[in-house]
Amino acid sequence: MRRINARIQNPAFLLLFVGTLVLCAVEVFQGRIVGGLLYVVGCFLVTVVVNVPMNNRLEQTDDAYWPAYLRRWTLWNHLRTVACTASAVTLLLGL
Repeated sequence: MRRINARIQNPAFLLLFVGTLVLCAVEVFQGRIVGGLLYVVGCFLVTVVVNVPMNNRLEQTDDAYWPAYLRRWTLWNHLRTVACTASAVTLLLGL
């Protein structure tokens, strides 16, 4: 996981991650509120508020933190996955 955290921090990922946020915010203002908010809240905010702080803590702790980290991170990652999928489906349907 530490290697993934190190590799994910690059300009291409940042452009896609923040670019999608901007596009989904535009979708909200154009009336496709459900799909846009599913991404903004369910993907972006969960990532920034939950997953990134957990990843940062993992970098600063020993391996004893791993089991607790894995359970909690997996739960939030599943939520994020469902929100992103629902956002994509909803936006494709124009909602």
